[in-house]
Amino acid sequence: MSSSWLRRLRFGRSLAVGFLFLAIVLSMGHAAAPDGGFDEGTGNVSTVVTSAAPTITEFDIKNVTDNATRMGAQLDVNVTYWFWLRVNDDNNWSDVQNVWINLWFDGGNDTATYDAQGAGANYRLNLTYNNSGGDNTPAASEWSVSEGNFVYSNASSSVFVNTAPRDFSFRLAFTLNKQVRQANDPVNSGLLGYDDTNSWNAQVRAVDDEGNLATVQTNVLGVFFEFGVFQYTEVTISAPWLAGSIAPGANASTNTVNVTHISNRDYRVRIWFVGHLRSASNNTISVTNVKVLAAADSTDDVTVDTPFAGIGSANAIYLRGNATSNESHDALGNSQTTIVQLNIAVPLGTQTGTYVATVTIRVEQP
Repeated sequence: MSSSWLRRLRFGRSLAVGFLFLAIVLSMGHAAAPDGGFDEGTGNVSTVVTSAAPTITEFDIKNVTDNATRMGAQLDVNVTYWFWLRVNDDNNWSDVQNVWINLWFDGGNDTATYDAQGAGANYRLNLTYNNSGGDNTPAASEWSVSEGNFVYSNASSSVFVNTAPRDFSFRLAFTLNKQVRQANDPVNSGLLGYDDTNSWNAQVRAVDDEGNLATVQTNVLGVFFEFGVFQYTEVTISAPWLAGSIAPGANASTNTVNVTHISNRDYRVRIWFVGHLRSASNNTISVTNVKVLAAADSTDDVTVDTPFAGIGSANAIYLRGNATSNESHDALGNSQTTIVQLNIAVPLGTQTGTYVATVTIRVEQP
């Protein structure tokens, strides 16, 4: 075999092998190539978060001393108590706009509402929380008296965090002024409504930024909030009555004296002498020589100069009211003043000396 033919044979085999290898490589390359086709789409997911009204879960009036409840019992004026209150807002506390603690004397009508009680500041009380800054954490200083004759002390009050920033409890110190209307001790436990006439009713209201209002008038047992207020009276005499020097057979008027009196319901004011005017030498001037002057105070019930008939309460002179009727309770103020002036006549033959007697003024409630 010639060398040229042998070279052609080797070349042919190499070419065949080369084609076979290329075919295998191409076949394998096609089988291993990834599928590059894909598609994508987008869509929106949405929801609306609603505004839920605040939730008032606790309310009570308690003693400062032992933390015992006073709801369903009577309160003293001029004594500090606590409002206990818990409020939650699922939209967080910044959503809370106002919280109101409303107290009102029912005036003998248990269907009367807080808004309908318009007698005055001694008949309707309102402690208000105002979240003017949209705070997420409330403060005791954001509470204030917005109506009524009572005192709120933020320095003695506290705020407790239950679940920040939406659930908080409040311990709020308050004191009723002395002429806040006296009210009966509640004896019923109303489940259908307020049912103790001539008592105080209570409710708590809360509103959020969207105007959702929550109102609570009952405890967890469904008993409506009612309480009473004990009776209270007080009298202060500003100065003694001094008539100066009087000659026998003459008379003179004393200075005017302011008598400040306080009563938290209808009342009467009486004045009487405990004994006759007496000197150090034991000489006397009968109180029948002493008059209460009508001109001293145009607002009292002494319309003519009135002499004392004798000593003791049985001979008292009514400055306000009388034996059968009362002076109306002051619905607005914290005290009243009656101006009292006396006139003393010295009988002929009276011995010289300084004559002194004790006067009693009583404020009494029927």
